[in-house]
Amino acid sequence: MNKKIIKKIAILFLFLLAPLYAKIQYLFSHGLADTYKQAYQYAKTYKIGGKVYHNKHYIIDNPFSFNYPDARKGILRVNPLKTSLSQNNEIAHLKLKVEEIARKKKIGNGEIVIFGISRGASTAFNFMALHNHHAVKALILESPFDAMASIIDNKRKRWHLEWLSPDFGQFLLESIFWKYKRNGIRPIDLAGAIRKDLPILIICSKEDQLVPYQSSVKLYKKLKESGHQAVHLFIADHGKHAKIWPGKDSNKYQKAVHSFYAKYDLPYDSMLALEGEKYLYSG
Repeated sequence: MNKKIIKKIAILFLFLLAPLYAKIQYLFSHGLADTYKQAYQYAKTYKIGGKVYHNKHYIIDNPFSFNYPDARKGILRVNPLKTSLSQNNEIAHLKLKVEEIARKKKIGNGEIVIFGISRGASTAFNFMALHNHHAVKALILESPFDAMASIIDNKRKRWHLEWLSPDFGQFLLESIFWKYKRNGIRPIDLAGAIRKDLPILIICSKEDQLVPYQSSVKLYKKLKESGHQAVHLFIADHGKHAKIWPGKDSNKYQKAVHSFYAKYDLPYDSMLALEGEKYLYSG
């Protein structure tokens, strides 16, 4: 069969599948000390000042993005008085945004994919554990932390401050981020509450010096132990925190995501998905 005929068949196949994908809405959940604009580097298209920009390489298509209550401009890019580090007020804010786009876009069951980075990833994890919202079809989580204790321990070791107690680290976090509580919600404690059929892709990097990749892997393992079969893991060898994409492993990243999309009836590039299968871990 010649290439022209194959191409025509592929186009027809995608055309027939288009109605299945028409209502998929990506919702971007940004990290700490960032804003809704963090979504731009991952998006197929985005708009600034009325002008539309395009990324040749992308992860999500036409995402809805928003600011968490602590987001602000200027040198101090975060308002610590409004930060809970993925606890109550941030979960509630994400819930409002999911309900808002579900209402405005008349979204039904399983038509939202939440893509979160760091704090935004852990908030998405906690949100689904507590609410298991019917409109959410899948989670893609880059560098989610299992608990703030993992970050504290990581910093104590890196800065050679093992002599400081973990409790003192928790005290510092509570003093800086007023809505954070050391005995509050932790993703690792909620893994068993997320519905077992929810597709989840966890992405992390061995070079991450803020959220150690082992912290994200702990979440993955806890989900598996809780009976989740639709959870997958991609560990990049390269990439600083919130900088895995774009970076040295961005091609692997993109292929892994498309392979995940293909498994769960989301829009995907067939070639990328095929090549990405080897980067997805689900054992």
